Amino acid sequence: MGFTNGIVGPIAGSYSSQGAHCAAIIQQWFGSGTNAAVFSITNQRSYPVFVYPSVSIESKGRLPTSYQTFTLNAPTLYGIHLHAGQGATVQVATLPGQYSSRVRFAFVRDYLHFSAKFTRLPDELRALTKGSPVELTNEYFYSDWFQQ
Repeated sequence: MGFTNGIVGPIAGSYSSQGAHCAAIIQQWFGSGTNAAVFSITNQRSYPVFVYPSVSIESKGRLPTSYQTFTLNAPTLYGIHLHAGQGATVQVATLPGQYSSRVRFAFVRDYLHFSAKFTRLPDELRALTKGSPVELTNEYFYSDWFQQ
């Protein structure tokens, strides 16, 4: 892990169009010097996943805080696609802070690609018998604590 000056990636424009809060985060990020935290992540599941481009940064201090931000190098709004065991370097837009922080990443199992469709079949059959849609369940992992 480390820090760098972040470079705006392909999803920044889409992220800013998701509401005033998202646009404000991007403006704050530009105004504070385009800092980014860099993480190395690895898919430790036995199936492919998408790591969402939207993340939360949690800080601990006198008053714990959190804010939503985004990954700078996600290629699409689906996020970063990782096969089982595959790793990636992820840049996360960060705002200045004086307390220890960590990033909460969210991911979901990849059901879009052909090879994943067979792993979803039991879920689809259960949903069909219940007459309900298949639920996609988000999972989460956290970075180590870091100080900016």
